[in-house]
Amino acid sequence: MAGFARNRWPDSAEYANPTEALGLYQKVLSKTKIDNTFADYQKALSEDLDAFQESHGKGSFSQKSGLGIPEVYARQILALTETHLGLSRIYLIQKEWTKAETEATEAMSIAKRCEFCPYFISASLKKANALLETVYQRQGNQGKALICKLNTDLLDDHLRSDAGIEDFYLEKKVLLGEQGQQQVAAVEKLFESATAHQWQQNQAIVGALSAGAMMANAGLQQSLAQHALAQSGGIVTPQVQLAQMNAQIAMIGSVMFLKMAADQAATGSKTLEVNVTPWGIQTFSQQLVDPKQGANTPTIMKGFVSNAVQMGGDSYRAGAQQVTQAVDALMPYRQSGKIDGAAAQIEKFATVFNAFLTQVQELKK
Repeated sequence: MAGFARNRWPDSAEYANPTEALGLYQKVLSKTKIDNTFADYQKALSEDLDAFQESHGKGSFSQKSGLGIPEVYARQILALTETHLGLSRIYLIQKEWTKAETEATEAMSIAKRCEFCPYFISASLKKANALLETVYQRQGNQGKALICKLNTDLLDDHLRSDAGIEDFYLEKKVLLGEQGQQQVAAVEKLFESATAHQWQQNQAIVGALSAGAMMANAGLQQSLAQHALAQSGGIVTPQVQLAQMNAQIAMIGSVMFLKMAADQAATGSKTLEVNVTPWGIQTFSQQLVDPKQGANTPTIMKGFVSNAVQMGGDSYRAGAQQVTQAVDALMPYRQSGKIDGAAAQIEKFATVFNAFLTQVQELKK
């Protein structure tokens, strides 16, 4: 993660002395708490700053308001995420599969809370899915392991993409660059007027949102599109068009995630959490139609269905062929860079893909 290279975790100790490492991770959990969203902490910080100035320097700050600074909040998320990943690795060593699965899943959930850290989120999801793949393999759940491998490959493809690299630098800018420093300056210069503080808070929020520009989060992307349009004075510039495209595709992904959940509920299948499918990856719907989000996504998808057929046999061929055809039907959008009509095509893809995932997840060794 950008800006966190100096943090080191006792990976080797997990193997040399798992009991000691387990104690260390549990200590981190006991001291690291994230109870609210970043927006809540920013609000608390803003309120404390105003109250401090009104008290003429005699007031105090609540402990939670410090988490309203992007870098502070991100470091807490990092600590919690890496701790749960570490616990998952330890439980793998100890062959406690259920605990290992729970910890890896929790790591994914926590990482996603740092909305302005898109690169960190993708990197963390990649680590967690690799762990889950191992868990399912050890349990003989070939299908679930294969789906986690698909997730890992898709995440790796995105991290290496143009958009993934842009995520890295945007994230670094927020945490260590100008935008991040504005928040620190807001705390250091408490003598400034409440109006000035409020302006700095708003600027920091915009910066944090901008860092997540490539995340397929429907609400976030819509906010970015509206902000870009406002900044351009209502003129639809190429930047506005890009923001609007991301917002539209992100909304598609959000809808498809909910559809997958509904399909799982309808079939009564509880063996695979929706979050542990490609729909749990924020960039998945964008990767399907935008090569800048993932150059090798179509190849990865086809490799997945091919492996599923190899494992499952002839009963999987029909579904595999439908998914392959649906992937091919999305190619014109990747080639043209236009998404007119993409929503309907992605929905068609989702229908056959969700059905195939439901079938694949039942594969056993």
